[in-house]
Amino acid sequence: EFRRVLFRSVVSATRKSLVDQYTEKYVSGLFRLDDAVIIDGLSQTLPGGSNGIFNLISSKVPGLTQVRDEMGVEFFKWRNHTTEVYIDEVKSDPETLSNLNIEDIAMIKIFRPGMQVSFGSADGGTIAVYTKMGYFSNSGKPSNSLHCLGYSPLENIWN
Repeated sequence: EFRRVLFRSVVSATRKSLVDQYTEKYVSGLFRLDDAVIIDGLSQTLPGGSNGIFNLISSKVPGLTQVRDEMGVEFFKWRNHTTEVYIDEVKSDPETLSNLNIEDIAMIKIFRPGMQVSFGSADGGTIAVYTKMGYFSNSGKPSNSLHCLGYSPLENIWN
């Protein structure tokens, strides 16, 4: 006696999100850790305004506070420890972050205290801001970035 067995297979595919594609291309080392709060600037428009980036980041993460020093410079603190800031994986100061155009941000990864992304970063956490580059730049949309084209020197051909 023969039995006929039919197998049914279902194949499904999902397309990677823009943030996942960006991460594969531009995020390296310990900045690839998954245990982070991610703010997506590729598939949605981030809210701007004055001090937009500081307000945006501090509103998304409980415990992260926005502080001003005696000179009026803003920075972040988490559990009374200063939070490190990286822009495109280069350590930066908070003033550089405040001068960054919010429309040029691709993704923000916020690592909680205890996550060791760089030496000494575990106490106050780390904020990694990634700017739009390559394929992920504004893709033909107008931006506030300035691009200057230069000239090429005159080519002389001698026979």
